[in-house]
Amino acid sequence: MSSLDGVRVLIVEDNFIVADSLKMLIDSYGGTVTALAPSAAAALEALDSAAIDVAILDIHLAGGKVDPLADRLVSEGVPFLFLTGYRDKSVLPEHLQGFARLGKPVEGDKLVAAIRGLLGRE
Repeated sequence: MSSLDGVRVLIVEDNFIVADSLKMLIDSYGGTVTALAPSAAAALEALDSAAIDVAILDIHLAGGKVDPLADRLVSEGVPFLFLTGYRDKSVLPEHLQGFARLGKPVEGDKLVAAIRGLLGRE
């Protein structure tokens, strides 16, 4: 089993049950969730106060789009992936369509492997 030892994760998800499940998954692989944000605005605030290595982003959030957050992560060089129920890439602006994307529900091993890949650990 591949681990996430020492990896600090930002989870941006507006469904509490999904967010909590992701947190438990990250914890079970040895990672640390430094922030759980239900909106892009809350995630942007978390970026100012919490150190993160990687982010998991839902595409459609209650109260707004994730695009500004993704753009900031790109500008700061923080790797991220989209975790979404949307299969169509066109739900994202063209400049974000090439980023890693996994569908919900996701298998734990697949998500961990994707995170490790983003961090160059695979």
